[in-house]
Amino acid sequence: MLGPVIHERLSNPEFQPFTLVLANGERIDVGHPDSVTLPSIEVRGKRFFSPYLNVLQTDNDAVIERVISLPMIAQLVERHGLNGSH
Repeated sequence: MLGPVIHERLSNPEFQPFTLVLANGERIDVGHPDSVTLPSIEVRGKRFFSPYLNVLQTDNDAVIERVISLPMIAQLVERHGLNGSH
């Protein structure tokens, strides 16, 4: 499961944009850590994650909230290049 990887990416003070690749092939760009939330709690030294993460995306003037099941995330891909390309 990618919960720990996503959590580390979002909490890193030197955030690097990345792309979530879903099991259906859809790609979701994450350009800022505030656009994704992944609830978690630490109990007796072990971190437990919510089975879902929330993503806020913009489409022209609209803001869209997506709720994505963690098992639906097939891959996390780093974004490289000056224009955010992969």
